[in-house]
Amino acid sequence: MRTALTPVATWFRDVGTALGHVWRRSLQLRVIVSTLTLSLIVITILGVVLTSQITDRLLDAKINAAVEEMDRAR
Repeated sequence: MRTALTPVATWFRDVGTALGHVWRRSLQLRVIVSTLTLSLIVITILGVVLTSQITDRLLDAKINAAVEEMDRAR
C-alpha cells in the first residue's frame, strides 16, 4: 500500500517545491494572489453583512405588517 502512494507523494513534493520557487521569485504572482485573497475576504464580509441587514429589515417589515393587520382586525 505504501509503495502505491510514493509516486503521488513525490509528485506533490515536487510541485510544492516548484510553486515555492515561483512564489519567492515572482513579485507579480504575490501581488495578484494577495489582491485576489483580500478581495475575496472583503466581498465575503460585505455579503454576510448585507445579507444580515436585508434579512433583518424584511423581518421587521413583515412583523410590522402583521401587527398593523391585527390592529385593524380588532
